[in-house]
Amino acid sequence: MGSRLKPGQAVLDLGCGPRDQAAVFTHLGCKYVGLDYENPAADILADAHAIPFRSQTFDVVFSYAVLQHLHNPQVAIAEVDRVLKPGGMYCGTVSQGQQFIASYFHMTPWGVLSLMNDTGLVPQQLWHSYDTLRALAKTGRYPRVVKSLLGVLDVINAKCLFSCSAKMAENGPNESGGWTSYTGGGHCFLAIKAE
Repeated sequence: MGSRLKPGQAVLDLGCGPRDQAAVFTHLGCKYVGLDYENPAADILADAHAIPFRSQTFDVVFSYAVLQHLHNPQVAIAEVDRVLKPGGMYCGTVSQGQQFIASYFHMTPWGVLSLMNDTGLVPQQLWHSYDTLRALAKTGRYPRVVKSLLGVLDVINAKCLFSCSAKMAENGPNESGGWTSYTGGGHCFLAIKAE
């Protein structure tokens, strides 16, 4: 995404939390606005279901692990589509494999794509951030021994292509094939608003 950004572009960080991405976008010369529902560090406190900006205001909307927390992600995606300029980018992540987070939906790759079906957003790329077992081994709130065992299972799972027929069927042109999209702890996406 960094190579597509141009200095002066307006970026909305939807669900910005403590504005931890502001420095990155500012460094790239973008005009950053952080919107969050409850974090007082945000530039604007507002709801993603009703983004308080005019249509076609932003060149980029970024959301890091936000969609799974929303009551109605379809409404929020429609709002993202509305505030993006034609040709604008929507980029972000969703969580799938973290079981113990405050979420209404766990977004599978197909779930992310289906959210964009009725909008002007055209998916460009969808990739996993890391596997569920690895995610639980690193971020789960388990005793150290359980986290270690999850880490061992992750290594075994990654090395044993034969351990699941779906892995073998999905093994494609790259090393991991499509199976990682089914087991990913999180997914990243990039979509462009139609011109």
